Amino acid sequence: MKFLKNPWVRVIFIILLAASLLYMPTREFLKITCLPGILAVFLAAFMRKQDKRSRKWMIAALGLVVLSGTYLYFLTQLPERIEVRRIMATGSALTRQGQYDRAMAEYSKLEKLGAKNKMQAKLDEVEIEKKAQRDLELAKQMVKNGDYSEARKLINTIPRQTKAAEEAARILVSISDSNK
Repeated sequence: MKFLKNPWVRVIFIILLAASLLYMPTREFLKITCLPGILAVFLAAFMRKQDKRSRKWMIAALGLVVLSGTYLYFLTQLPERIEVRRIMATGSALTRQGQYDRAMAEYSKLEKLGAKNKMQAKLDEVEIEKKAQRDLELAKQMVKNGDYSEARKLINTIPRQTKAAEEAARILVSISDSNK
């Protein structure tokens, strides 16, 4: 026990704990475990204060059984949840990097995990980003060729929530400045 009282051991333990929270499977496990754990402690404490086999004790015991079953069910779903989160994070990173086809391939893996709605929503987002990037490149080419009015029209069709919209706004400002 003297070993655990050493401040360096405590610092290392805290660092390891913080590092484990950066690991997605650990975070998912804690999300699933903490709330049911708190409720279980509350129910167990409540049961302890009640007369055994009383109505309140039975209801609390039933709640504890239901809570335990729900927790076990969520634990069985944990690997799929982790995989869905991993796919979403990878697809999002690929989209930000402009690798739209790879992002779409990554998001397509969600169908196998039963997350078809999420998959379709993410594929739609990537398609919008991809089209916005194509339109931006075409508008740049138009500006280079001196076709400012067509470039302006095309830039105005680029959705504001896309990555390409920021650069499109700068090009629009530069077009306006060059026409003055």
